[in-house]
Amino acid sequence: MVCSSLAKILEDYQMKNIIIPALSILFLSFLSANAVIINIPDDYSNIQTGINSASHGDTVLVQPGIYEEHLNFNGKNVVLASQYLTTGDTSYISITVLDGSNNGRIIAFENGEDSTAMVTGFTLRNGSAENGGAIGCQYESTPVIKNNLFKSNTAYNGGALATECDLTIINNTFKNNIASQSGGAVYIYSSQAYAAGNQFDSNLAQTGGAIGCVESEAIIENNNIEDNSSFNNGGAIYTYNADPVITANYIRGNTASANGGGIACVNYSRPDIIDNQVTGNTAELFGGGIYCYEHSSAYVYENTIDSNRTLQADGGGIWCGVYSEMQIIENHIHNNSGHLYGGGIATTCSPIIRDNLIENNENVTYGGGGMYCGHVIGWPVIEGNTFRGNICRGSGSGGGIFCKSNSNAFIYNNEIYNNRTYTFGGGIYVTENALPTIVFNRIYENYSRDGGGVYDNSTSFRLFNNLIYNNNASRDGGGIRLFASDGIIINNVIYGNSSAERGGGIYSRSSDSKIKNCIIYGNSSNDGLQLVLHESDDSVLYCNVQGGYPGTGIIDIEPLFRDPENSDFHLMAVECGDPYDSPCIDIGDPLMRDTLFDCSMGLGGERSDMGAYGGGDSIQTVVPDDEPPPPGDFLTIQNYPNPFNSSTSIQYSIPEKSNVRIDIYNLLGQHIVNLHTGYQNRGAYSIQWNASGLPSGVYYFRLSSDQNTKSSAMLLLK
Repeated sequence: MVCSSLAKILEDYQMKNIIIPALSILFLSFLSANAVIINIPDDYSNIQTGINSASHGDTVLVQPGIYEEHLNFNGKNVVLASQYLTTGDTSYISITVLDGSNNGRIIAFENGEDSTAMVTGFTLRNGSAENGGAIGCQYESTPVIKNNLFKSNTAYNGGALATECDLTIINNTFKNNIASQSGGAVYIYSSQAYAAGNQFDSNLAQTGGAIGCVESEAIIENNNIEDNSSFNNGGAIYTYNADPVITANYIRGNTASANGGGIACVNYSRPDIIDNQVTGNTAELFGGGIYCYEHSSAYVYENTIDSNRTLQADGGGIWCGVYSEMQIIENHIHNNSGHLYGGGIATTCSPIIRDNLIENNENVTYGGGGMYCGHVIGWPVIEGNTFRGNICRGSGSGGGIFCKSNSNAFIYNNEIYNNRTYTFGGGIYVTENALPTIVFNRIYENYSRDGGGVYDNSTSFRLFNNLIYNNNASRDGGGIRLFASDGIIINNVIYGNSSAERGGGIYSRSSDSKIKNCIIYGNSSNDGLQLVLHESDDSVLYCNVQGGYPGTGIIDIEPLFRDPENSDFHLMAVECGDPYDSPCIDIGDPLMRDTLFDCSMGLGGERSDMGAYGGGDSIQTVVPDDEPPPPGDFLTIQNYPNPFNSSTSIQYSIPEKSNVRIDIYNLLGQHIVNLHTGYQNRGAYSIQWNASGLPSGVYYFRLSSDQNTKSSAMLLLK
């Protein structure tokens, strides 16, 4: 037996005038003065005997060859390596093979080995086990698995590697491994494993074609995860009740036969998905790029989500399912394709979607080229995004955004332009009991057959303080098309839109909407009319309508915008340095007060201004009746105005004497204040809430009685 010391190794190199590779110097620097290198097969005929004879800190160095063994480190903190470790020559990885012969696991860590235990420089193939076909780690072991090739291993979980430990997995290649359940290559369970710099290619599992992460807080970063597949969820990565950090990975060309072509997060998972390239993945059903479901709360930030698709259902880029609370912030979501709904994003939950660039996505069937929001439980917030160049193919509606079926979304301060559909709503389409609040958006240069900018079909949607300009409809409603709508349309600029047939600005049919404080000017159509109300009972009040229109407070005069050619639709005001005062100043609804002067918003005086910047100290969007709503057979609650600045009136009615409680919550579900607790008789009531000390955002009020509970959302704008 020959055991070479560190000194002897260095002496041999020097005598032979060999330049020691940098990797070897690093390796040798880790060895203590008493550590030895055990050579296989020179010192021992098999690797296990070498491990058994080693002491902590030793290295078992394996020469090229095929070794059909099943190894256990037995608590030894040793390095198991091929000559790749001493030479840096990657060819040693492919010719130094640990083969499990398809009859057991290749390496086991199950006796508390620490991070000085390492496996590096091998091909590990044909391993098989219940968990971790090639390597299994448990019982608080923390080894390092580095610079290996794992291929053709199989297991129930973790085709190549399964861990219940905080091990480190660095710079390995995992190829053609299979798990019949989760983690085609790697399965991480109840641990804080670290996986970085690995290549995952063509692995297969039921869930998590490359990686399955269950009840874990793993860090998964800087990996290439390509061409993996799952029979169910998560073509690349699957998380179940897990809190991993998934960052700076390249996730490409993976497929899921169900959901989440790239990443699937289910069952109370809370992953941070940050700065990844999620591109070219495919899901048969939901979420071509990312899928979030079952109370999961993914934080999706600064990713590129590109060219993903669904083949049968929704959410080409991202799908957020029932009871999930995603935050989708500052991502670039582009060139994705959703089959049924939502080319870029589809949601049936209450995500926060903020400051994203959502462009050039397509929907193939029903609608939502950029985004689909429908069947929602809660109140999605869609704020500060850019929706551009999205399209609905075929009969789909809502080139930019599609809201449907109880979608109470807040759509606030977005730029929605150059989106396209061949049916309804080039910019936004609202239908089927959706109740979105659409505030302070720029909606321009969109195209559709009807409703070039916005189309509302049979809802009570709210459209406040928007700029709707230069949109085009090949039939009716260049700016807005209403059908059976009782929406509220207040303080909008509707300018420069065109339609080939009727209503260059607005076309309404069979509707009962309220149009107030709007400027409807400079639009064009074949019938020459700015505003057409056909078989409708819409009320048009305190608006500037080119060509005039019957109604209280209607004027017909050039509005004098500051610079409409460059999309500045603020009203001119001498006090703001302009040459003239707009005739639309201080001439809006007299019940809507504006006592503050602000050149970027309301221009003061007594009454609100017309147009998108009218309002000032309280951007009132709905004016209450003199009395609260009368009591009926059901518990009811509403607030005026909504959105509001600083204070709002919450009006409610109760059908019978009851113990009543009214509470306010923020978007995170945190209790803000109790406004009332006590018994009240049947009747209608009103209570004021002053939110002057709170930041802008979405708040919820909840009315609870002995018989029932009702809640709704409101938007505080400052």
